[in-house]
Amino acid sequence: MEKMAEYFRPDTSSLLMVDEEKDELYFAIAVGAAAEVLSKERLKVGEGIAGWGGAARAVVDRPQCGGRCAFFVAARRDHGR
Repeated sequence: MEKMAEYFRPDTSSLLMVDEEKDELYFAIAVGAAAEVLSKERLKVGEGIAGWGGAARAVVDRPQCGGRCAFFVAARRDHGR
C-alpha cells in the first residue's frame, strides 16, 4: 500500500476485505490522512463504490462504476471533506 501511495500520491488509500459472517466490508489496511477514521468504519455490502465491488466480489474503480453507485461519504464527512 505504501508503494502505491508513493506512486499515485492519494490522500488516503485502503484495502477492504469482506466479513462473510456479517456481510460487511472492513478496512484491513488504510494509509494516509484518513487512515485512523477508516480503520473503525464498516460498510454494508452494496453501499457505495466499495460496497458495490464487495457485492460483485470484484475490484471496482470509479470509472467502472459509471454513476451507478455513490461514494461512501461518512468517512469524508468525519474527516472534514
